[in-house]
Amino acid sequence: MKLLLALACGLFGAGSLLMLGPGSLRSTASTQESAAPKAEGERLGPGPEPVDLWHPQRATPAEPAFGGTLTVHVEALPPSLNAALLNSTNARNALHELHATLVRRDWESWEYEPELTTSWEVADTLVRADGRLYGRIEEAGENVLVSALDAQPGAAPIAVPKSAVERIERGTVVTFALRQGVHWHDGHPFDADDVIFSWQIANNPEVRCEWVRPYLKKITRAEKVAGGVRFFFEEQYFNSFGLFADTFCILPRHLYDLRDPEHAQHRSDASDAECAKAIHENPCNTQWVGLGPYKLTSYSQQGIEAVRFDGFFEPAQGGYVDKLVWRHISNDEAAFQALLNGQLDFTLRITSEQYFGDATAQEAFTRTYCKGYFYLGAFNYIPWNMRRPKLADLRVRQALAHAMDMEAFVQTVAHGLAKLPTGPQCYFGPSYEHGVQRLEFDLARSEELFAAAGWYDRDGDGVLDKDGQAFELEMLIQSGNTSAGTFARMYQESLARAGVRLIVTQVDNATYFQRINERDFDAGHAGWSVDVSENDPLQLWHSRSAVSGGSNHAGVIDSKVDALIERGGRELDDEKRWAMWRELHRYLYEEVQPYLYREAPPRKFALNRAVRGVQFFKLTPGYSLRRWYYPAGTPGTRSTRG
Repeated sequence: MKLLLALACGLFGAGSLLMLGPGSLRSTASTQESAAPKAEGERLGPGPEPVDLWHPQRATPAEPAFGGTLTVHVEALPPSLNAALLNSTNARNALHELHATLVRRDWESWEYEPELTTSWEVADTLVRADGRLYGRIEEAGENVLVSALDAQPGAAPIAVPKSAVERIERGTVVTFALRQGVHWHDGHPFDADDVIFSWQIANNPEVRCEWVRPYLKKITRAEKVAGGVRFFFEEQYFNSFGLFADTFCILPRHLYDLRDPEHAQHRSDASDAECAKAIHENPCNTQWVGLGPYKLTSYSQQGIEAVRFDGFFEPAQGGYVDKLVWRHISNDEAAFQALLNGQLDFTLRITSEQYFGDATAQEAFTRTYCKGYFYLGAFNYIPWNMRRPKLADLRVRQALAHAMDMEAFVQTVAHGLAKLPTGPQCYFGPSYEHGVQRLEFDLARSEELFAAAGWYDRDGDGVLDKDGQAFELEMLIQSGNTSAGTFARMYQESLARAGVRLIVTQVDNATYFQRINERDFDAGHAGWSVDVSENDPLQLWHSRSAVSGGSNHAGVIDSKVDALIERGGRELDDEKRWAMWRELHRYLYEEVQPYLYREAPPRKFALNRAVRGVQFFKLTPGYSLRRWYYPAGTPGTRSTRG
């Protein structure tokens, strides 16, 4: 299933599948520091991940202790933590510790397990001319038997002649039993009303939740049942549980719903527009009130701070450290200096030059930190705004792809470790179409395509022109993003040789999001983090997501694309569905070319050697901070033994 696609601001410098990752932990009798391991080959499927794989003393066990502060670098501070409104990787990463979902995926087995629920039941829908029946459905001779929802024990099933059955929609009714005694961080009880309200916001057209609306609208009805909540899907959907695990952000109704009697500004007659405003402008969007093992204490331009929440409903899944800090440093060089100054414990913003060069070999680094890398389902890309007249022609977009030497770029920024993808599914997963050939660096072919589209140098100034206009493009990148800056400079030089003038505009994170979401751009620069097995392409490519605020930033509006997405969404057979995603992959690359795909890179990190219990997973974000700890005996810690 897919893990929610999340817009990442220049990152990377929901069956069995093929994936790349660290190999098994090598044991050694020595307790002395040994050379750091390397990622080993390709491994199939889920499985246990080693602990402290990259730690120089990984062979020496460490006993966990409570206490201490863990400071994690975040390069782009999300303007909101409300994942119902904003599709942001960094917000999602923080919410892994600040919040909870109905169900979650186990980091290593990838199986769904309860979180805010204790159990669930899945039923089907039988559609006939006079209405629908819901329950467990099985065929019996000339009839279809429906064991109705909430039927009394021993009740006979309803027999429906097959001739009266229009269709059966499998797995379309999900009933969750909710945990009892769960409280929000402000002490208010969590209940089914919170869950239902969080779904209902998608039915308010005034709420700006375009990225998630197509998924929530798959649910046509929700109702409270004894001890829980029940959802009805319009039709069968392969990723229904992924929706509840990765997409559905539960909001505290008493803080967000003006129509809730317990809301401080309660108004039972509030209009949809007023209710939407109360969501959009809610102070809790940054001063988050959640359900997770850590409670937010501060949100500012300096970053996000949270402390362990003693009232967490699942103490065994709580965290070890007392305080988590996501420190905001937008400039990569400044972040590395902060690391050397002891102000960060973990960063994923290690450049190849730093990782492979002297910066991480110097004593100022090695006395405190270790380094390593791991792989996720993630890639960087350049979205083309196909609404722009210059970029509306497929030949132009293909010419722009031929004008960049991506092999040289990968050698420059990743020492050849990165892959060069051609589609948005995980490169190592079963939904990726490896048969698609990437457009190669070829300036002569680029020139031919530009000319075929009417762009050539008429006045001899070295810049292509058409209808009296020079071929000029603006690329937005985030300020301080070293990898984005390196790419932009290389691309700018290469495009100049092809006769295209590329203007690189550095903006802060908030401005970047605003301009991309409002479609006020020619080209952007960002990354997607995708599930290792497959992701639902609905939000990326369906025409419904091309509206402002949706994730179809390139503006793909194509009936074939829509049809493939809709067919795939209904297909419950994994192999058949994966084949549809591969067909979509090929069509988008060969016939649409909405992105210039950059690289699918390793995540290179630096980690404080004082921190232990570190694992890296294939599910985004690739780690679980609540599992990390300072060993017993570290100053400021206390025993976990009571």
